[in-house]
Amino acid sequence: MKCDSAYHYSKTNKIIAFDNIRINKGDSIILTGKRLNYDANISYATISGNVNFKTKSNTLKTKEINFNIEEDLVYFKNYGEIIDNEKKIISKKGYYQIKKQIYTFEESVIVEAKDYTINTENMKYNSLNEENILNGPSKILIDNKIIYCEKGIFNSKKKIAFLSKKTKIEDKKRLIFADSIFYDKKNKYAQAFYNVKIIDTINNFNVFGENAEMYEKENKIVISEQPILCLIFDKDSLFSRGDKLININNEKERVIQLFHNVKFFKSDLSGICDSIVYSSKDSLISMFHQPFIWMDDYQISSDSIKLLFYNKKIDKIYLKSNPMIVSKIDSLDYNQIKGKKMIGYLEKNKLKKINVLSNGESIYHLREDEKKIGLNYIQSTNLTLYFKNSKMNNVTYKEIPNSITTPYKDISDKQRFLNDFFWNNKNRPKNLLEIIGS
Repeated sequence: MKCDSAYHYSKTNKIIAFDNIRINKGDSIILTGKRLNYDANISYATISGNVNFKTKSNTLKTKEINFNIEEDLVYFKNYGEIIDNEKKIISKKGYYQIKKQIYTFEESVIVEAKDYTINTENMKYNSLNEENILNGPSKILIDNKIIYCEKGIFNSKKKIAFLSKKTKIEDKKRLIFADSIFYDKKNKYAQAFYNVKIIDTINNFNVFGENAEMYEKENKIVISEQPILCLIFDKDSLFSRGDKLININNEKERVIQLFHNVKFFKSDLSGICDSIVYSSKDSLISMFHQPFIWMDDYQISSDSIKLLFYNKKIDKIYLKSNPMIVSKIDSLDYNQIKGKKMIGYLEKNKLKKINVLSNGESIYHLREDEKKIGLNYIQSTNLTLYFKNSKMNNVTYKEIPNSITTPYKDISDKQRFLNDFFWNNKNRPKNLLEIIGS
């Protein structure tokens, strides 16, 4: 130890030193300050006044340090600042284990670096591998994101984080919640595990799942375990699930793809198909491979179905190639409409009108006093169906149709059904629990 002046109390084995104090411990530690109180009986020193505690890898600056020389422990209780490579760590109090080269910071901990910031209440810092161990409410600000957790490890050197307990990632476009999150800044990659919830704050939809991978370079999110997509409507939401979900977001459009064994449900609309694609560019929800949708009493099918989702409402339905609309009368009979192409128009998510374009055919059962009296078969190039209170109210034809009416008692089994008729009600999702589980 060096200093400008000192008192040595030999009977009590204590030293008080003043100004330009410099303590060297081996070749790895230099401690400087303005005043020293040292008790040799317990190998305990208190250094105060512009204190600098230097190791080979970092420097601690504070007003006062308590140094347990025997146990190689350094304490500070009145704010300390650590300079380690290109980052600074500030906390109200803490201690340093010299042999392990581990700092423990407590209360109002801030880590400031060139490309990230950490705010937490309790943190251990391993200066050997530059690992920050977070304990308690913590925020990491990195790449224009706010990452929150209550337990986690962030490696300052590799820019890799392992986060758990109430984890959340927030940016300008979305919120991501999960039980735990892995984040790799260098590779622009993150993975979220269990109870994953992604809230899109721009396009009004939420995504749920058990395993989500985020590829920032490709602006892509992949959910491979139990994905559920929620499209938010005004008073209701449409929930859909499948085997795999991919969300791609770029400057021009956002695309959501849901693959295989897809089911969806809302109070007035449900359906099944093999895959769904939603694009924000044209606001279309496209369904492929034997899609079926049910709206009130109507089953709608086609080789492909597109829903125009605009301003939190379904505005139109496009049915291309072999479309058919079926409504059940009883266990024996069904009203049916088919054509080459159909366009349905909705108001407040209720069917108002359907245009049947080319090759129109319909079977409609005539009733009188709730009793079936006949079957009306119509062929027409183009026709328009009008609905009122979710029931078909009127039909208009652009050209004179070919119409055949058969008394009910004379109807043959062949007359009851149009070609390609299929009633698929057994696969109709009946409630929300079929989509989201119990």
